[in-house]
Amino acid sequence: MKNKGLTIILILSLGLNIGVLARFSRHWLSRRGYKERPRESNWMRKKMQKELCLSDAQVGFVEQDRKNIDQELKAVREELKRKRIELFTALDSEPVDQVKVDKLIDTVSSLQARIEKTVMAHLIKMKKNLTPEQQQKFKAIMPRGFMPPPPDQPGQGKHERPPERIGP
Repeated sequence: MKNKGLTIILILSLGLNIGVLARFSRHWLSRRGYKERPRESNWMRKKMQKELCLSDAQVGFVEQDRKNIDQELKAVREELKRKRIELFTALDSEPVDQVKVDKLIDTVSSLQARIEKTVMAHLIKMKKNLTPEQQQKFKAIMPRGFMPPPPDQPGQGKHERPPERIGP
């Protein structure tokens, strides 16, 4: 009787240890895979390729263009970050220099506009690289985006997706 109880306890312990080991190894392998493959590339291959039926050549073109604009925008984003820090530093001064604040807001606005223009140029290049059928799908997808809407936040109204476009 003692041997049966001991055997059951050992089997349960072995099962628990294997479960814990499997969970940690899965976590380790998934983190390792994340480091090997950038998130953007993974998103591009899975979501866009599936929804637009992109060929490998089209995916390569879009990814390369995306890398180019990321490099281009890195400096703009850093400058934007510095200007925002300056803006909030100006807010801490007594008295607040309204002229300086206005000038910084104008600079922040122009940097944000530059980012928007660069991203839109990327989308235009991408659209030109699509077949007419893919362009129709692209046109239908763009109002809602490739990603789900953000979750509802307390104290705010519901985030709604724009309605899907049907026809021209």
